Amino acid sequence: MAPTDSIARPSLYAIERLKQLCYVPLHYFTVEGCDEAVRNNNFLAKDTFTISTDNDMLSLRPMMAAKASSKPIPDEQLSFHQVMIAKSLLMEHMAAQGWPETHVYALVEFFLKMEGHKLRRLPFGEAALIIYQAEVRREWHNALSSSESGPTFNIRFINEERLDHTHFLLISQDAINKAQR
Repeated sequence: MAPTDSIARPSLYAIERLKQLCYVPLHYFTVEGCDEAVRNNNFLAKDTFTISTDNDMLSLRPMMAAKASSKPIPDEQLSFHQVMIAKSLLMEHMAAQGWPETHVYALVEFFLKMEGHKLRRLPFGEAALIIYQAEVRREWHNALSSSESGPTFNIRFINEERLDHTHFLLISQDAINKAQR
């Protein structure tokens, strides 16, 4: 019997990026991003390939794995709800791609702390958490992909000073916008 629910599948591009320990915007793991991947996969022939380089060698890759979304939404523009849904699928695919358990668990703890953070109850709190997540996760992935020895910092620890500064900037920008009206 067919499964009751369809399985959310991000694009092959997103999966290929994860295999390389690269940063992938959460948009690819949102409901909307997975729906877009399904639509795009129907248009690309499975036997269409593109040339890519890997360690100074040319290779053929399926076109579907090389095609980024035509309109990815930056993490900073996602809703908190979208981030919380996308992070689960992201971590599921990280584990499936053989990521070290320590990295996956660090990210699990990071998102758990975000989800339960006291800032969520304050005006602009969720927006500050989304921006913080986007910046720090991007920096963490960049450190992972550029370092042989692993990340240069542990993402599971929230830098409260940086998060408070982001929150302050959002509140200040709102006050400036209100004053200009």
